[in-house]
Amino acid sequence: MNFLKGSLFRRNTEPEELEPMEESGGGILAVWGSPGCGKTVTAVKIAKHLAAQKKNTVLLLCDMTAPMMPCICPPSELEVDKSLGSIFAAQHISVNLIKHNLTMVLHVSPRELSDNLFSCLTAAPGSIRADINETTKRKKAGYLRREITEAQAVLAASGRADRFPMVCFTSLLCFALGACIAIAAGNAFLVPVLAVGLMLTTFWYVKLTAGSFKKDVAAELETALSVITTAYLRTENFQQAVEENVRYLHPPVQEVFQHFLMRIKHIDPDMDAALTDLKAAIDNEVWREWCDAVMACQADRSLTSILTPIVSKLSDMRVVNAELENLVFGPRKEFITMAILVLINIPLVRFINKDWYHTLVATIPGQMVIAVCLAAVFVSFAFVVKLTQPIEYRR
Repeated sequence: MNFLKGSLFRRNTEPEELEPMEESGGGILAVWGSPGCGKTVTAVKIAKHLAAQKKNTVLLLCDMTAPMMPCICPPSELEVDKSLGSIFAAQHISVNLIKHNLTMVLHVSPRELSDNLFSCLTAAPGSIRADINETTKRKKAGYLRREITEAQAVLAASGRADRFPMVCFTSLLCFALGACIAIAAGNAFLVPVLAVGLMLTTFWYVKLTAGSFKKDVAAELETALSVITTAYLRTENFQQAVEENVRYLHPPVQEVFQHFLMRIKHIDPDMDAALTDLKAAIDNEVWREWCDAVMACQADRSLTSILTPIVSKLSDMRVVNAELENLVFGPRKEFITMAILVLINIPLVRFINKDWYHTLVATIPGQMVIAVCLAAVFVSFAFVVKLTQPIEYRR
């Protein structure tokens, strides 16, 4: 084929200086012809020519055997920092490619995007009245806001506050994954159920880890307070009692007492102020009561006898939580079994009766039944997380 010199079909690949075209109202150019006559090449040439003229151009290939994007444009042109199309058109999609293009398009990293989004969801009420109602507990905060705030508090209490942005980003990925699965299944009723359910599952999992963390802290507190109280009753010097036993403790309680000793020795010898900070270091009601008793003992040494009964409360709570764990093990196991049966029954119906399966997945009533069943599973999981938390002592 011979083309005119200077036309857009010439073989020269060097960049050309093009005069800007006059603005038009847009339109559609259709290229058709016999198989193998060069329709794709012609359409690509025209699209590139219009794109070079700063025109918004969409190339639509309708053939079943349309070439892949890397065959139309070199990979070097597809993987530049231009748009999200670089992700979908790349020959090999990697995590770094997604992060890089997402950062360039949105001018923000994925972690910052999720962090900013969930910061807006957990922001304080806009009006003074709403803020007063929430502070005085006349009106509860929204469910989503409560779950995010509780998960953030759990991470902060367990020393994992820096993981909150990653948890938020993971929940966004779960939200997108649930929506994609529902759309791929062709069930519009399932989109909000799966998207919101999988998003909240991330925060529910964080709350589940709080139970094991609190039990570990309570167990370490029981040992630490017991040995320090015994030493304090013997020496009648709290600082000396801590110094004698701090090497035998384990994190996170050991770090708390180490900071206490560092403050007393090198920063401020004020015992009352140091005990006040020590009291706020661990979120445990028995711990706070024990710290209050130690502060009272600094003024009246005869009150040291009240320390041992306070420490024994940790032992009582450990026994109660062990009994509770045995009681809820059965119901928790039954819930997991029933949830698995609900999920397995959907594909199982296909092997039992194809007509039933078609009614379940292809009709509106059937799709609504699936959405309701999965919504019940997510709601039940939320109640299981809430009702199986360890019991905490309250004064």
